[in-house]
Amino acid sequence: MKSAFKTAAVVFMMMAVVVGFTACGGYNIPHHTPHQYQIAVEGNVTLSVKATTQKEMLSYHAFIKEFENTCPEASVSLDTLGGDLDARIASGDIGDVFVFNADRLSHLVETRTLIKLDLYASHLGFDFSNIYSAAYDAGTYSGGLYMVSVDYARLSLVANKDALSEEGLDLPSNDWTWREFREDYAQKLVKINEDGAYSQ
Repeated sequence: MKSAFKTAAVVFMMMAVVVGFTACGGYNIPHHTPHQYQIAVEGNVTLSVKATTQKEMLSYHAFIKEFENTCPEASVSLDTLGGDLDARIASGDIGDVFVFNADRLSHLVETRTLIKLDLYASHLGFDFSNIYSAAYDAGTYSGGLYMVSVDYARLSLVANKDALSEEGLDLPSNDWTWREFREDYAQKLVKINEDGAYSQ
């Protein structure tokens, strides 16, 4: 059990170095605080990734090299994910750390695949104050931190000022809501042809 906590500490330390590879799993760890254990960053950790390009693989290799330089008592083995993620988890053929889409978080927490990272973060003194809050929040479930985002998808809304002006509309204020947009803007901006096709 002690080695599981050490491995989890290695995994979490590794995630934090890059502001994150996501989740750590595969252990049935009781809900003890890691303060009861001596946490050491040591041992071998397997990182399972789904890299589709040579550039992505080079990024992972560069990260591993930096991590191993920072933590010389630890080493990382790289595993490329293929096939069905759930099947690999169920068979135990998954890395200590693995990359997955954030929409899988609740399922992976509820099936006890992931461990809660909050206490490790606290024990190891991590400061998340400089992390983009939406990226941090994407890794939380029921108030606990279970993964750290590799990246965060950004959504943008582009406004056509000419189209707004033609309809007598100003740019929305900084505190606009989707409801206001649908009621005040969309109704006036959408134009449908006689055949039912959208022209704007």
